[in-house]
Amino acid sequence: MLGICQNVLNIVLGRPEVVVPYNITIEPIHEYDQAFAIFDSHLEKYDIVMLDDLWLRPFESRLRTLSSLDSFQDHFKKKPFEEVFLQSLTAVCTNDDGVFAIPVSGNVQLLMYQQDLLKAAGSSSGHLPLGNPDELLDFLLTDRAKAAADLPFIVRYATDNDLAENFWEILRAYGYEESTANGEVLIPARLAQKALHWIQKAHPNGKSDSLGWKAIRSFAGGQEKQAMMMFGWPVWVMPDLIRNPESWRSLGMKKFIRHPITGFWSFAIPETSKYPEEAMKLILAVTTVPELQLLMGEAGLVPVLREFPESLLKERHPAWKENLDTIRDALASGKPRPRSMRWRDIEKELARQIRNGEFASREGLFRFVDDTKAHVAYPSAFSL
Repeated sequence: MLGICQNVLNIVLGRPEVVVPYNITIEPIHEYDQAFAIFDSHLEKYDIVMLDDLWLRPFESRLRTLSSLDSFQDHFKKKPFEEVFLQSLTAVCTNDDGVFAIPVSGNVQLLMYQQDLLKAAGSSSGHLPLGNPDELLDFLLTDRAKAAADLPFIVRYATDNDLAENFWEILRAYGYEESTANGEVLIPARLAQKALHWIQKAHPNGKSDSLGWKAIRSFAGGQEKQAMMMFGWPVWVMPDLIRNPESWRSLGMKKFIRHPITGFWSFAIPETSKYPEEAMKLILAVTTVPELQLLMGEAGLVPVLREFPESLLKERHPAWKENLDTIRDALASGKPRPRSMRWRDIEKELARQIRNGEFASREGLFRFVDDTKAHVAYPSAFSL
């Protein structure tokens, strides 16, 4: 994101109508713990911070409520936040006090597949059992699917983040809706076991393969192991797809569940900023210049404004023409990970338990609960 952020600022600051009488320095912060240390003791050095959506909630209390800034309200003619940006961002960037972050770009986890391998396995993109994990698993375990690809499905085991994202997607597919109590995330025990069983069956050698996001490269061919299907993020493939469309001609992507996992990058202003109004003006310039949607699209990032000139992407890049509507629809209807202050810790512990194949509640993080009222409800809109 550092290079993209630098390019974005270069474009904005090069426009004649944007006059910023200050020197602007970009300082990368790569690690979560490093970010916490800066927010604890050195936040006054910064007037704008760029945050992954997972970082927003822990840092929320130290960010200025942007709704009170005149430049924000005036720029959007008093429109509510949800009329300016995609609907799913409301849960990420707002709280009871108002707006505390402005989204710049987004991403969403989709079901990615090789259309030629899918056809060889006896199915097609038009006959995928979207939203129905049991039917998808039955298909993956057929002899034809196993013959068509070395890996009918890749479960990403390489990092805690990878594994938790795969688990959470299947958990939602089984009808789970996030709930919390006293700061803990509540997870129905029966649905957790079903999701674990799915992961173990879909990719039985996952622990030894340790495949992460780089597994997506196997879709392009020429790899030791050919993969047919996985959950992945468009930002992983779009830049290469734009540069080398022929090598990705068989790639397809669809929304698997009604509310797929989303991710966003946002700009926010610390409470300690010495120039909040100037910072707000720069943020608005960055998020609303149409040419920047093209720049971010080339990097595989998804535009987050509800309305923007789609022709900028679709006319210039065939890859976006084919996939933009699918990705934007998924992003708009998606949901972020649970809004827990300790999601990183939850993710790490969940991944450990998934690898061990055994679940137990972890005090202060998550609790497995009796889900006698829970039921598997496949969204009819996605069923065959």
